[in-house]
Amino acid sequence: MNQCQQNKIAANGNQGLVTDGIAAGVSFAISPGGPAPQRRPSVIAGPMVNTRPASGPTDAGNRPASAKQVHATSEGFEATAFPPAGWTTTTLGGPVAYTWQRTTDAFYVHAGVGAALVGGESPGAIDEWLISPMTFLGATDQAVSFHWSANRYFASSVNAECLVRPRGTSTWTRVWQLIDEPSGGEWEWKQRVASLVPWVGDSVQVAFRASGTNGGDVNIDDFAIGNFTPTAPPANDLCANAIALPAGNFSLSGTTLYAANDADPAKPDSTACSVEQISSGDVFYSFNAVTGDTLQTTVAADWPAVVYVVDGCDSSTAHCLVMAGQYEPIGQDGTGFTYVFGSTGRYYLVVDGMDGEAGAFQLTGWLRGPTTDVGGPTTPNGLSLVASPNPAGREVAFSGTVSTAVSGSARVRVVDVAGRTVAALDAPIASGTFRVRWNGLYADGHRARAGVYFASVEVSGHSLARTIVLAP
Repeated sequence: MNQCQQNKIAANGNQGLVTDGIAAGVSFAISPGGPAPQRRPSVIAGPMVNTRPASGPTDAGNRPASAKQVHATSEGFEATAFPPAGWTTTTLGGPVAYTWQRTTDAFYVHAGVGAALVGGESPGAIDEWLISPMTFLGATDQAVSFHWSANRYFASSVNAECLVRPRGTSTWTRVWQLIDEPSGGEWEWKQRVASLVPWVGDSVQVAFRASGTNGGDVNIDDFAIGNFTPTAPPANDLCANAIALPAGNFSLSGTTLYAANDADPAKPDSTACSVEQISSGDVFYSFNAVTGDTLQTTVAADWPAVVYVVDGCDSSTAHCLVMAGQYEPIGQDGTGFTYVFGSTGRYYLVVDGMDGEAGAFQLTGWLRGPTTDVGGPTTPNGLSLVASPNPAGREVAFSGTVSTAVSGSARVRVVDVAGRTVAALDAPIASGTFRVRWNGLYADGHRARAGVYFASVEVSGHSLARTIVLAP
């Protein structure tokens, strides 16, 4: 048992589980290793119960005779009676203490006061089924949603599955199983949404199955059938699909759950941020920065999240510039860094995790300087213009981007509110970026007064303007 698991058991008052585990001989559960998981086929022969429709008469196609009988179902296991009305529990072998039951222990409940539980550390083989009523799937009943809590490391001992069976057959089709979940996050509640689209227009039962020997607890709560979006990797799972990091202040919610492990900041050379293996799924935010720009960011999560910056998508060649994170859960205060860029280029802010850990996070901070990805290019040739700082004291740095096919110089002009030209500056274009500094002086050497000014840039017939403010 690792320190994280030990702390979690102690914090939640589950020392009794450890004692029971020792008595049952759970030596396998102590190590996250063990034999390779044994995968089961996706189509399963199982118990055939509750074959009647959920309610009302049916037509020849086994569908409700009227639209009023089309319904979805939900169950939070709040009532004292278990199994709930219309539900069935079936055991194909195993001691009574390890069958499906209702628990009110807060550690095992996601919401409300009750949840469904199969006790872990069974000394013998178990095969326990919790089966929903037969329910007709209307046009909007396209997915099943539920929250689960278990341990991926124990899935080769006792696997948990969600299965679907249409009316009139004993064949069950698996739509989820614990063994396919990412490692880490032991006994942390997660939501899973599985598609029911193949059975829309038919009546189905949904079953939760726990089978094996001497595994961990399995918990199910907040079951519902309805119009939900199936669980999928995050939109910015891959570096090529990175979400644009806005300039200025930002506050972004995200998750690494079900993301692939694409980035690796741990290398044995100068391109590394760490020698530790950062082996979890990761998500990406892209931005452009020029020399002197500053990125400050903090990631907050209830799992061991890591945040870092790399200068490319290819982990084998990319440099990791800065990283923050830790093994223990970070919490609400978060962990982060402030970094000043030493060169102009395109960069990626990555949220990752330790030892297979994953989950939701909050990413906050600010980026002082230009980004090209805020809402996409502003003009047909990708022209952008940023003034920094703004408001400014004495000097202002103008920077921006343009199509890499454009060469030569960008013309930056500053005018006052009366339309008089205050300064005209040429900014050489290099690799699609330009940068020039205005010293706050008129062409005749007089200092510009505090107030509002207008800066514009022109490149190859395209122009863009920004308002700037000189502070007193």
